[in-house]
Amino acid sequence: MNDPARQQPPDDGSGTRGEALERALSAHREALTAKVGFIEAERAAGHLTPVQASEQAHAARAAYDRNCALAEIEADFPGWETWCGVGGVLYARRPRSSPPKVVRAPSAQALREAIDRKSRP
Repeated sequence: MNDPARQQPPDDGSGTRGEALERALSAHREALTAKVGFIEAERAAGHLTPVQASEQAHAARAAYDRNCALAEIEADFPGWETWCGVGGVLYARRPRSSPPKVVRAPSAQALREAIDRKSRP
């Protein structure tokens, strides 16, 4: 999937990493706004009950929070890529590393700690 929020230039020390994080968070915020708007339109059209709309909005907010946390991790650990796998398991990898560096965790905080451990010599 081509996610515009993941289009981050490498950190060259000039603040581009912070700018990339701002762009990623903005893209995630726009996606959440669009999703909530779609849910509201579906509810207004009678395609969703109020309970269904509430549940879907809650799920969209949870995905937004997760995506923002992953974007912050990528900003804090340059060179690492993060994603959410099946069942909500979070993953991170360091491309082109030898041996390959891949970690997984059930939460963003645990993923951050796993990356930190894996990054140590």
